[in-house]
Amino acid sequence: INAVIDNRAFKKLSGYIEEAKVDADAEIIAGGGYDDSIGYFIEPTIIVTTNPHYKTMCNELFGPVRVNERVIELNASDERGIDTVRNKIHNLAKKSVCSPVGFKLIILDEADFLTIQAQASLRNIIETYSRTTRFILTCNYLERIIDPLQSRCQVLKITPPSKKEVAQHVAN
Repeated sequence: INAVIDNRAFKKLSGYIEEAKVDADAEIIAGGGYDDSIGYFIEPTIIVTTNPHYKTMCNELFGPVRVNERVIELNASDERGIDTVRNKIHNLAKKSVCSPVGFKLIILDEADFLTIQAQASLRNIIETYSRTTRFILTCNYLERIIDPLQSRCQVLKITPPSKKEVAQHVAN
């Protein structure tokens, strides 16, 4: 359990936890406890969501930071060409943003739909801006991601749950 600064911060963070406990778009997989009986303590908490616009993904929990200045989420099946990489992604990556978090975040959903040229350009951007920008790429078909781009990523393969596991989860 970690202490937070004051009652206002405690109420804010415990409010996020309470909302995640009842929200269908979120699941607390670790932590989630808090106590204000002696000081203000909140357990380190991990909230999982499939919604990239969920409250904890879009709001800075530990400081007044304008998230839109340092985060972009693109669906590569909609914006798949080299112009998107050169303009939107490169512009955010090269932008100087003062943030206590220390980095910018670029999320590319369905990155396997990016053209080969766009992937090659993205590889160069990742090499150039990896100190100041974090990149999250999701895909359905890893083999559609060029090897030079894969080699600059930590690959996490997530297998879908079985029908039995889904039924057990829904039943609980």
